[in-house]
Amino acid sequence: MLSKFFKNSTIFLLLFLGSIQLSAFDLIDPNDQFYKDINFWQERGYLGHLPPLKPYPVQLAVKLLKQVEIKGSSGDREKSGKYLEQLRGNLSAGVNTEFSGRFTSNGYRWDTGVLAEINGSLGKYVSLWHNIGGYLIDGYQSTDFGSSDIYEYGNRQLHDTKPDWASIGNLAPQTSYTGLTSIGDSNLFFQAGLARSTFGDFSEDGLVVSPRAPEQGHFDFVLLGDQFSLTSSTLELTASTNGGDGIYPEKFLALHSFNWQATDWMELGFIEGLIYGERIEPLYFLPFSWLFYTQGFVGFVDNSYMGATGRLSLPKNIELNGILYVDDAHFNDLIRFNFDTKYKVGIQAGINWSPAFAWLKRIQLDYSLVSPFMYTHWNSPAETRDLGTLYAEDVNYENYTHLGENLGITLDPNSDRINLIWESEPAKGLSFGFSTVYIRHGNGSRDSNGDLIYTKTDSSIDGISPNGDIFDDGVDGDGIILTNQSSYSTNLLNQPVIEKVLQIGVSGQYTVQIDRIGELYIKLGYTLESIENGRLEGTDTNGYLTGEPFPDNNSLNHYISVNAGWSY
Repeated sequence: MLSKFFKNSTIFLLLFLGSIQLSAFDLIDPNDQFYKDINFWQERGYLGHLPPLKPYPVQLAVKLLKQVEIKGSSGDREKSGKYLEQLRGNLSAGVNTEFSGRFTSNGYRWDTGVLAEINGSLGKYVSLWHNIGGYLIDGYQSTDFGSSDIYEYGNRQLHDTKPDWASIGNLAPQTSYTGLTSIGDSNLFFQAGLARSTFGDFSEDGLVVSPRAPEQGHFDFVLLGDQFSLTSSTLELTASTNGGDGIYPEKFLALHSFNWQATDWMELGFIEGLIYGERIEPLYFLPFSWLFYTQGFVGFVDNSYMGATGRLSLPKNIELNGILYVDDAHFNDLIRFNFDTKYKVGIQAGINWSPAFAWLKRIQLDYSLVSPFMYTHWNSPAETRDLGTLYAEDVNYENYTHLGENLGITLDPNSDRINLIWESEPAKGLSFGFSTVYIRHGNGSRDSNGDLIYTKTDSSIDGISPNGDIFDDGVDGDGIILTNQSSYSTNLLNQPVIEKVLQIGVSGQYTVQIDRIGELYIKLGYTLESIENGRLEGTDTNGYLTGEPFPDNNSLNHYISVNAGWSY
């Protein structure tokens, strides 16, 4: 298998190097190096207040890069200048090619893609960035979105494709499209299209919208001032059933935020999110509306979230940031300091240091926590029906999923994670990275004794497993919504069997500029992963999921990745 992988990889890499890529970066991909540089420059103090929702349009990107040219170091000015060369021009088109390969003990996969790219400006107030093309995929593959055995725990595909039912020998063709069009200037703009996005300072994997989630339909309005920003966005999502299957239309996330740069060293923000579906609700489009209050006018049939963000810029390029995202909480208990009560929340806190030494460009340490039943929701339109009509096959428009995956952070409910990232640039064109990730996850539908806190009276009715994942809706066999009860105990990571994951990863990238030819880069990565007590989703004798844990189900996994690119 390994020899076949490298044989096919070599053939397609040669084909790949024979083509030309128009742009060295992808402005509408929030995972792109461009946004990592933007975060670094903000931590270094070159950039002021920024909108929390990415990606950015051309107009805003040009403004930010010009600020770096004024305030940045010589190396930063050189890098921002290269970005500006590709953004200042009028509308242009070209071919973008990609090659990536992954090899694990579970299988392999390589992707070779050719995409037509058109980007640039149409006058002063209109810009666009669109990619359309296809991939040929060999090896282990999944025609569905999400993770698979060739990706580390908590990781997902880095690009979005739609499967094609045709085949070319053993190769699977898949089509791809991303694109955004923006109208306005750098301070006030509206953008629409289909793209991945991220929200807030935790751009690797955030609570509100993760850049690892599949691309969404975008309708974004952004007002950016010197000391504040207002975002009003509607993301068009794809619904699935209560069991996480199928593709269904008319599911939306209304997302509003207000961020205030209170001082040069402190920024505060407020977030509102609301998941709804089976209709279009014009009230949720209002940019200055209070979504939780507005929800009352339509009968409280939707699923609302609230949150707060904060960022402190300290001396020596040290930055502290945090976010709280709340789904539901029992206010009366919390003000009595009873914290073992009903609350569905996500929390992230981090510290970043950007000294810009050769051996240490940036170091990031953050902690994330997702409480039991966070992001889950029963299917509101079915709440008033008899229990016998609540099936796993019913479409759920209320949970925080998109194409069967969590739209937010890549953690299941009742999980936490510690993440350490170290980046360096010891020489021009050469960069290295090191990461350590530790994850814990337990079945929130079980208590500290390992017993189920609620049961399904008949697995053939409802059919939803009490296994503690994002599709575990917290509704028992009598139709009682467990997470609505004031006596609810959170059981936060107190189960006797906890799934534990440790990942240690290293990566290196080398980029070389060749006169009259362009820029070539190659990136290699390796991750060692240890999983203890894997698989919490046991089955009973009838094949129904019970959430019975599998203690001592341990594994050791290896992941190797290779990426190459050519730009001119």
